[in-house]
Amino acid sequence: MSETHKEWIGKRVKKFRKITKLSQKDFAKKAGIPLNEYIRIENGEVEIRIARYMRLQDTAGVKLLTKESYRPSVMQLFGKKTNPEQQILLRTFLDIEKNASEKGLYWVDYLREFFPSMAELIQRMVEKEMYHLNSKVA
Repeated sequence: MSETHKEWIGKRVKKFRKITKLSQKDFAKKAGIPLNEYIRIENGEVEIRIARYMRLQDTAGVKLLTKESYRPSVMQLFGKKTNPEQQILLRTFLDIEKNASEKGLYWVDYLREFFPSMAELIQRMVEKEMYHLNSKVA
């Protein structure tokens, strides 16, 4: 049986609390939520509105990445494990990143000026990586 949306939210809320190393009582108090209600949320027994979810997330100090805040460098995005052929392309992107930096631009935005289709492809890669990183904390 697959988990319900309430259970999914409950697991994430519990993860938020575990990040703070607070008890349920202390976390609920810090979030301004009655303890019995908080326990029901964490146990996946009730639906909550996005505002309450965001309050719990803020209480834990969890900041999810957004398109505006997540700007990985070329090496962060591509430099994990590359073969010799990929190294050639990597050096090209590093040059683009350097030129963009000299102009005060983010390298993907700079690339968009000259190669819009390639920039869109890279932007999708950035968003996929951002989603992956967010799923680890949320």
